[in-house]
Amino acid sequence: MPTEDSQYIIPLLQHLKSDYGSPIACVHDMGNAILKSVKQVFPGVADFICHFHFLRDLGKDLFDFEYRTIRRYTRAYNIQAKLKKCSKQLKQLIDNDLTLSDSLNGYLSHQTIQCINDDFDPRLTAYIFISWVLEYNSVSNGLGFPFDRPHLEFYLRLKEAYPLLKQLKQKGIKTIPVDVMSRTLTDRALQKLVQRIQEKIIIFDELREAMRIACPDKTQGLNDNGDDDIKNIEKRVSQFRHSSRIVKLASSDTSYHKMVKQIDKYWSKLFADPIEIETPSGKMMIQPQRTNNLMEQSFRFLKRDRRKKSGQHSLTKTLKGMLADTPLVRNLSNLDYLRILLKGKETLAERFAETDILQVRKEEKENERRWRKYPKRMSKLFKIPHLPQKILKVA
Repeated sequence: MPTEDSQYIIPLLQHLKSDYGSPIACVHDMGNAILKSVKQVFPGVADFICHFHFLRDLGKDLFDFEYRTIRRYTRAYNIQAKLKKCSKQLKQLIDNDLTLSDSLNGYLSHQTIQCINDDFDPRLTAYIFISWVLEYNSVSNGLGFPFDRPHLEFYLRLKEAYPLLKQLKQKGIKTIPVDVMSRTLTDRALQKLVQRIQEKIIIFDELREAMRIACPDKTQGLNDNGDDDIKNIEKRVSQFRHSSRIVKLASSDTSYHKMVKQIDKYWSKLFADPIEIETPSGKMMIQPQRTNNLMEQSFRFLKRDRRKKSGQHSLTKTLKGMLADTPLVRNLSNLDYLRILLKGKETLAERFAETDILQVRKEEKENERRWRKYPKRMSKLFKIPHLPQKILKVA
């Protein structure tokens, strides 16, 4: 479909209905087009909202403004570009100095976090801290906003590393952009935004826990189908919705009022009772799925598979590229083209057999070293929360 519009969804659902009949129930997101289409094509069919999509839309409504504004502020200060420039300079310095490279590799070779002592070169410390700040995306769980908040994580890491990087600059590492870091972190408007979004995230995460899907402590990403009994979930969400704190917030803050309004609006579509159906074996009860993530996993698998093979992020590019690549494969049936390609050999296998595998491996290893973003084993540090303090405090 060109777009998720009812003019395209309705014919599709009508076609499915003609081929397979009406479903027992429907589970989908909160898009107006799909809601309208299901109501028109499947009147009277049990219709439910995916819990994951419900939470996602609710979180966006709750603190999307603060999140986008935080991102706009940090971009305006151009702080990431300045940190990347500093990181690149430090990496080049380390790569060209065997003593520094060996010292860093020796530190990274330990299985656990090691304390940085006085003998550890401050340039290496600065490189580790700046890289940790820049790799703020490493803590994301693949759920996307509002479950993952990478730009907020960047600000928090910047705030945590700043005092230590300031000390390192005083030790002679002049390329550390502490001035722009200071301006970013002392911006009062930005501070208030961060405080406000953190307060809202606490409320949002409580609802995630109540609904037991895409929970903060889970790492299943988009493959999380939720757990717990639907009646228990309904009871917890009801307690959350009618708690004195939420009622008070909803009466004084527009964003919380909208959140409560959304919960009330879709309540009947969130908590499904088991549906009794007739089968050749007799009556049985079916519990409608809480989420359509299970069905979306198949499409995500297809996209990942094509990305690995093509190196392209967009599946659309892959589909379009198939047409462009076809002539290259078809050329193999052209004897003149094949003769040039084989250079006197009988088969492609013989032609490839002439390749010096040792030379290929040598060049691959050199390219890997040249283009590797970080030294080996350094990425294990990026997911560690409060890394600067832990490195300095580990006994």
